[in-house]
Amino acid sequence: MSELTLKRLEYFSTVAEEGNVTRAARRLHISQPALSLQLKMLEEAVGRRLITRTPRGIMLTSAGSALKAEAETLLNQAQLLRQRVDTAGEQGRGTLTLGVSPVACEKFLPFVLGRFRRRFPGIDVRVSEGDAATLADKLQAKTIDLALTRQRHEIVGKRSDSSFETTVLLEEKLILAVPRDNSLAAKRPVVLADLAEQRLIMYGRSRGARYFDALVTACRDRGGFDPTDIVEAESIGAQIALIAAGYGVGFVTDLSALRAGGDVAFLECQDLNIGSPTVMISRRAAASASAFSEVALDAASEFVGTFREQLIGGLATPRDHTGRGGAR
Repeated sequence: MSELTLKRLEYFSTVAEEGNVTRAARRLHISQPALSLQLKMLEEAVGRRLITRTPRGIMLTSAGSALKAEAETLLNQAQLLRQRVDTAGEQGRGTLTLGVSPVACEKFLPFVLGRFRRRFPGIDVRVSEGDAATLADKLQAKTIDLALTRQRHEIVGKRSDSSFETTVLLEEKLILAVPRDNSLAAKRPVVLADLAEQRLIMYGRSRGARYFDALVTACRDRGGFDPTDIVEAESIGAQIALIAAGYGVGFVTDLSALRAGGDVAFLECQDLNIGSPTVMISRRAAASASAFSEVALDAASEFVGTFREQLIGGLATPRDHTGRGGAR
């Protein structure tokens, strides 16, 4: 009797992805008759018809669709097992190069790296800083192993090759920062319309166009005003400094409150719901990225537990919503 093996599941998964046996055989570097024989033996092993041949290629049967989902899970688990064995065999030695955007990791990155070093003391870590475009180029060129950023759409949004895997580590909301002596500091609730007469201190559009544009649109659509008095800051630190000095008000991420002094009040804006997730982006099947992701997801839960009570915007991890972390 034919056996259900990982190799046959890999063959089947490739055929399912390609939708064509000939293309799958070329990708797997085996002959088409040999691949067809392996598929037949897999069908014998499970006792079900898995594919139906058509003039354009193949279609999965209902049993084939069910097996495809399970096969992908098993293959991923097998790959992770191999990576862990390799890491153990090499005693966790090597180098991991991280690309980070400045606004994403000021508090979180040191928190993760300390735990990663304790888990993998033999792996050296290098950190390279850059904006979204720079990180995207470095990932493509494989000069960094992974990126930590809030600008995932700028990195993966325009790419169609599905070569990047995205894992959400932290979820934050944008909150309103106002000078302590501003009248808004004592107002509850605050809505976007309350900002119509305020100067907005915004994180520069060149640094984060997606959030900048989303905030301007929200002011127009929900606040009923066109924000024209805008000062763009080149960093979050500069933005908060200008707000603290009384030059205006602005929206910042929840964790930004941890760096501010007593001159700034932080408020929830009732009719604004813009999230700012911190994500890890890596090339698929990168062993070093898988190891770091495992540590980072665990660290994220601990990080949230440490800082959540100091914040107002609902700092969370994907596990808080689904019971598990994962790619998005």
